[in-house]
Amino acid sequence: MKIELYKGRFKKALLDMNKDEALHLARKILSTCPLQDFVGYVLVDVLEDIGIRWEQGTVSLAQIYICGKICEQIVDEIIPPGHGLKSYKQRIAIATLLDYHSLGKRLVASFLKASGYTFIDYGCGIDEETIIEKVQQDKIDILLISTFLYPTALKVKSIRDSLDKAGYKIRILVGGAPFRFDKSLWRQVGADAMGGCASDAVSIINIWVEEGNQDD
Repeated sequence: MKIELYKGRFKKALLDMNKDEALHLARKILSTCPLQDFVGYVLVDVLEDIGIRWEQGTVSLAQIYICGKICEQIVDEIIPPGHGLKSYKQRIAIATLLDYHSLGKRLVASFLKASGYTFIDYGCGIDEETIIEKVQQDKIDILLISTFLYPTALKVKSIRDSLDKAGYKIRILVGGAPFRFDKSLWRQVGADAMGGCASDAVSIINIWVEEGNQDD
């Protein structure tokens, strides 16, 4: 089956950080299947597999970062402006809480975009009060928070408590070094889930979005 052959070559091109070859293969695959299948069956599957390999130590951080950026660029180049890849009602936002180490957030943002999601990027170094204000102002349903330092991770609790006190319902997905080191920390700060890597974030959001669609 051509799509399987191209899919393997596409993954290799990404791991080789060869943007031109990856884009060429993406177009080849799109000539054999619908856009939705390319995104759901090829892009997401390949990125999730690369994320697993990173967790296993067989793929470098540089590779996974470049893979995400290439896929984001491919999405920008091959998808018509305004073309909706996902059908969902939830509003999504992402931010790096207080810290200015943006690599983790950029990885997740790249994977989300490559998987067909639109979202608001609140940037880096944003404080709790600003996040709480923006989330309610923008009517966010799913909030992704990246942290770099343990004391910063603990501040997610104040975001959760403040939003709960305001009666604002939201799902919070956290990620970053503190949560990888302490596997129970996400529960302590009141998050709904923790992503160990960028592909985890996509998998979790896929589930939440599907649940939201079923509620319609």
